[in-house]
Amino acid sequence: MAKIKPFRGITYNIEKVDISRAVCPPYDVITPEGQDYFYNLSEYNVIRLELGKEFDKDNEKENKYQRAKRFLKDWLEKKVLLKEESPSFYIYSQEYTNKNQELKERIGLVALVRLEEFENGVIFPHEKTMTKPKADRFELLKTVQANLSPIFGLYQDESRAINNSIKAALFRTLGPYFEFTDQHGVKHSLWKISDAELTHNLQKFFENKQILLADGHHRYETALNYCRLMKKENPSPEAPWNYVMMALVNLNENPTIYGYHRLVKAKLPLDKLLSIVKTSFELIELPDSFSLERKLKENKKSLGIHLKQRSFWLVPKKEALESISFPHPKFLELGSFLAQELIIKKLNEKKALKEGAIEYTNDLQQAINLVNSEEFSFLIALNPVNVKTIWEIAQSGLRLPEKTSYFYPKLWTGLVIRTLD
Repeated sequence: MAKIKPFRGITYNIEKVDISRAVCPPYDVITPEGQDYFYNLSEYNVIRLELGKEFDKDNEKENKYQRAKRFLKDWLEKKVLLKEESPSFYIYSQEYTNKNQELKERIGLVALVRLEEFENGVIFPHEKTMTKPKADRFELLKTVQANLSPIFGLYQDESRAINNSIKAALFRTLGPYFEFTDQHGVKHSLWKISDAELTHNLQKFFENKQILLADGHHRYETALNYCRLMKKENPSPEAPWNYVMMALVNLNENPTIYGYHRLVKAKLPLDKLLSIVKTSFELIELPDSFSLERKLKENKKSLGIHLKQRSFWLVPKKEALESISFPHPKFLELGSFLAQELIIKKLNEKKALKEGAIEYTNDLQQAINLVNSEEFSFLIALNPVNVKTIWEIAQSGLRLPEKTSYFYPKLWTGLVIRTLD
């Protein structure tokens, strides 16, 4: 089954760099404004590798990928970044407060994981991917020859043996290599673990495990494509491109998942929108937008809609559910699937959506504010999907609709980097 191994990680030199100013979130959640923010935090911020800026004069020989390659080389030479002498596993802990004001900790084992074709049933995806992000990540990997951030993988361990072993090992250390708190109040900590017995036990444990891709589908498929390409030159099963860096988290620790809401720009009047929605849902108007999240929890198949200053709770009609085909019964528990089949598809049939009509966010209140300010026509609010539902659907060989799950918090880029050498 899954094969993992330690590696010689590259980390920031905390004698030269303030780690809190040198790291950034993953590329796919960084806005143009966020890109500027991290560029300005430090001349050594990893944003220059992860999501470099593009310029008008860029060409095949000079572009953001080539600049990223030079930055990595330069920072290593200046010892801004340091490469470990011997292989280690890394432990990445995130302490945070969720939306229910509960204090939680998520522990990830950062390791190299052998790449597997999905049909082998060892590593499996749960969401669909898009061509453009994969082309971007492929060019970055091919040019920079590094995994800049860990892919987020989930495994099952009801006994919690792995986390217990890791926590015991952490108590024996002098503390994390570094830690910092981001602007959202999430505390990030990184440890290095090179204990031979623990390393052996972890590798043995994963020999019987499967891994679900939680976040990082585009990076995984990119690494797989690059591996296929490079195997033509060197078929050795231990060549570096046969492995990718992952942070492995126990699914049984109940990782936090938020709803991924849809912000929509439509061409039609809102009264016509409501008439279309009424064909598939019972609509209950709510006294205010603050009631939306609470009402969604009452029925896992329900959705919410917010128009300017008006909010509705949507419960799908029995005949509407019976009218749609679904590849797995659990799809009827996915707000992303119901929104697509019973609202978005019907609006598309009437050519009622503008080009690039849909954007996605996990922040419900921000989404409501954007609708109230008329930047978007309306909002479709979704319940979060259960992690065990994701696992069950993925194990059946199916993928959930894109932007179904928002795992929180995100794994940040730059805490540890792995080069393909």
